[in-house]
Amino acid sequence: MFRWKLPTSLPTPAAVQIPNMNTTIQPTVMSAYGLCHDEEQRLLKTQNQRNDQPLIHIRILGWMFVYNLGTQMLIKLSEAVTSCRGVDATYDWLGEFYLNYWIRPFRIRGRTPDSSRTSRSSLEADSEVVDLAALLKAPQVDHSGAKALALERDGYCCVLTGIVDCNSVRDPWVGAMYKKEKKSWMYTECAHIFSKSTDERLDDESKKLYAGRAWAVLESFGYGDMLGEVDGSDGHCRENILTLETNCHHAFDELRLWLEPIEPDNPDSHSYHIRTHYYSHPSLPASVTFTDHARPEYRGQIPLPSKRYLRVHAACCSVAAMSGAREYLDKVMRDQESIDVLSTDGGSPDVAVNAVWKAFYSISE
Repeated sequence: MFRWKLPTSLPTPAAVQIPNMNTTIQPTVMSAYGLCHDEEQRLLKTQNQRNDQPLIHIRILGWMFVYNLGTQMLIKLSEAVTSCRGVDATYDWLGEFYLNYWIRPFRIRGRTPDSSRTSRSSLEADSEVVDLAALLKAPQVDHSGAKALALERDGYCCVLTGIVDCNSVRDPWVGAMYKKEKKSWMYTECAHIFSKSTDERLDDESKKLYAGRAWAVLESFGYGDMLGEVDGSDGHCRENILTLETNCHHAFDELRLWLEPIEPDNPDSHSYHIRTHYYSHPSLPASVTFTDHARPEYRGQIPLPSKRYLRVHAACCSVAAMSGAREYLDKVMRDQESIDVLSTDGGSPDVAVNAVWKAFYSISE
């Protein structure tokens, strides 16, 4: 029987371990983290047990310190938390703000239908075979082209389980490669680390506002350069895609599965710990190392999945798991109309979160 995983309380300031914290920023960071811990303890004593949102939101803030993305994120997060001192509701809004504009963009509601399951295989050995050389020269590719490139680079297998894409074995070259190997053949899909669209229900103006805020948060944390890389390719840049078996893809999109860099500061290392949250798969190993499996004529032309992208995804998943936000996020997304966090008319009930936004973040004109 499935059981919700209980959120994890924040460690005490004396016990917490915060990486990327040098001596210059340590007093500021520890003071801000202490405010989060104190607010959590206050909520545990006073909150209405039927409304756990404030507790989840403050734990999001606290665990963001632990799973931070570097010094710049620690500084910005400390400034934001410190600004909320003495204003109880603002802690709640700040936590919800990061839930919606930092964690939520990785929780993909629905994916683009995968052509490998709904139409003929892109690698089928007939007149419809994809021209990989042409795809490599194209400035942009669509979902089908991105999948073809990811499959070539990933050896026509799920990069985590080694399960072979069952459509691709129709290709003589792929079939010959796996003919003697005892591997499972199943459907695989092209997974995106950053999704192209955060919510298909939003109108164009709301999408722009939402995307602008989400990217501005990443920019404030020192990751703003990724906007041009991902958005400029319509989400299909080579570093943003990986081949996953269907169930792993679902778990990856739902923040149940993530990849934690083993050597985050080594640019030449592409080894990852595989982490899961209430998800298991019989073929999942404890760790994985990404390798370019492309044919000799294409090798080195399709970059491996970006460690920086995966690091951001892993941090969001870790915070969501520890705070209880992963389960709660589904409810937040269902109730979006009543929460109205995307209102642009100035009359939204989310006055505090918009005030924090205006105080600490800006979107380039």
